[in-house]
Amino acid sequence: MGFSWGLIVVGAAADLHLTFVHLDAGGEEWNPLMRALLRHGRGAFLAVKCTVTLLGALFLLLHARFRGVRATLWLLAALSIVLVGWHLLLAHYRS
Repeated sequence: MGFSWGLIVVGAAADLHLTFVHLDAGGEEWNPLMRALLRHGRGAFLAVKCTVTLLGALFLLLHARFRGVRATLWLLAALSIVLVGWHLLLAHYRS
Protein backbone atom coordinates (compact mmCIF):
# COMPACT_ATOMS: atom_id res chain seq x y z
CA MET A 1 0.00 0.00 0.00
CA GLY A 2 2.97 2.33 0.62
CA PHE A 3 4.00 2.34 -3.03
CA SER A 4 0.57 3.52 -4.17
CA TRP A 5 0.66 6.30 -1.55
CA GLY A 6 4.02 7.39 -2.90
CA LEU A 7 2.70 7.49 -6.46
CA ILE A 8 -0.28 9.56 -5.35
CA VAL A 9 1.88 12.08 -3.46
CA VAL A 10 4.42 12.41 -6.27
CA GLY A 11 1.60 12.61 -8.82
CA ALA A 12 -0.17 15.36 -6.88
CA ALA A 13 3.04 17.38 -6.54
CA ALA A 14 3.88 16.91 -10.22
CA ASP A 15 0.33 17.87 -11.21
CA LEU A 16 0.54 21.07 -9.19
CA HIS A 17 3.94 22.01 -10.62
CA LEU A 18 2.99 21.14 -14.19
CA THR A 19 -0.29 23.04 -13.84
CA PHE A 20 1.67 26.19 -13.00
CA VAL A 21 4.09 25.53 -15.89
CA HIS A 22 1.07 25.13 -18.19
CA LEU A 23 -0.49 28.37 -16.92
CA ASP A 24 2.81 30.27 -17.25
CA ALA A 25 3.00 29.14 -20.89
CA GLY A 26 -0.40 30.69 -21.58
CA GLY A 27 -2.53 27.62 -20.96
CA GLU A 28 -5.75 27.66 -18.99
CA GLU A 29 -7.15 25.62 -16.14
CA TRP A 30 -9.91 23.35 -17.45
CA ASN A 31 -11.55 22.64 -14.09
CA PRO A 32 -14.12 25.45 -13.69
CA LEU A 33 -13.90 25.45 -9.88
CA MET A 34 -10.12 25.69 -9.89
CA ARG A 35 -10.24 28.27 -12.69
CA ALA A 36 -12.48 30.42 -10.47
CA LEU A 37 -9.99 30.05 -7.62
CA LEU A 38 -7.18 31.29 -9.84
CA ARG A 39 -8.99 34.63 -10.04
CA HIS A 40 -8.16 34.97 -6.33
CA GLY A 41 -4.49 34.25 -6.97
CA ARG A 42 -2.22 31.27 -7.00
CA GLY A 43 -2.13 31.15 -3.22
CA ALA A 44 -5.84 30.36 -3.06
CA PHE A 45 -5.46 27.79 -5.85
CA LEU A 46 -2.52 26.15 -4.07
CA ALA A 47 -4.26 26.14 -0.68
CA VAL A 48 -7.46 24.55 -1.96
CA LYS A 49 -5.72 22.02 -4.21
CA CYS A 50 -3.41 20.88 -1.39
CA THR A 51 -6.21 20.86 1.20
CA VAL A 52 -8.51 18.75 -0.96
CA THR A 53 -5.68 16.33 -1.74
CA LEU A 54 -4.66 16.06 1.92
CA LEU A 55 -8.24 15.59 3.15
CA GLY A 56 -8.82 12.87 0.56
CA ALA A 57 -5.58 11.14 1.54
CA LEU A 58 -6.45 11.42 5.25
CA PHE A 59 -9.90 9.94 4.62
CA LEU A 60 -8.38 6.98 2.78
CA LEU A 61 -5.72 6.55 5.46
CA LEU A 62 -8.36 6.45 8.21
CA HIS A 63 -10.27 3.83 6.22
CA ALA A 64 -7.23 1.86 5.04
CA ARG A 65 -8.56 -1.42 6.44
CA PHE A 66 -11.93 -1.10 4.71
CA ARG A 67 -12.68 -3.22 1.70
CA GLY A 68 -11.99 -1.47 -1.57
CA VAL A 69 -9.57 1.14 -0.24
CA ARG A 70 -6.50 -0.65 -1.59
CA ALA A 71 -8.06 -0.78 -5.07
CA THR A 72 -9.05 2.88 -4.74
CA LEU A 73 -5.46 3.80 -3.90
CA TRP A 74 -4.17 2.01 -6.99
CA LEU A 75 -6.85 3.68 -9.11
CA LEU A 76 -5.85 7.10 -7.78
CA ALA A 77 -2.18 6.30 -8.40
CA ALA A 78 -3.00 5.32 -11.98
CA LEU A 79 -5.04 8.49 -12.47
CA SER A 80 -2.12 10.54 -11.13
CA ILE A 81 0.16 8.95 -13.71
CA VAL A 82 -2.35 9.64 -16.50
CA LEU A 83 -2.73 13.26 -15.38
CA VAL A 84 1.03 13.84 -15.32
CA GLY A 85 1.25 12.19 -18.74
CA TRP A 86 -1.43 14.57 -20.02
CA HIS A 87 0.53 17.56 -18.73
CA LEU A 88 3.69 16.28 -20.41
CA LEU A 89 1.80 15.75 -23.66
CA LEU A 90 0.47 19.32 -23.51
CA ALA A 91 3.99 20.61 -22.87
CA HIS A 92 5.34 18.62 -25.81
CA TYR A 93 2.78 20.00 -28.26
CA ARG A 94 3.12 23.50 -26.86
CA SER A 95 6.87 23.63 -27.54
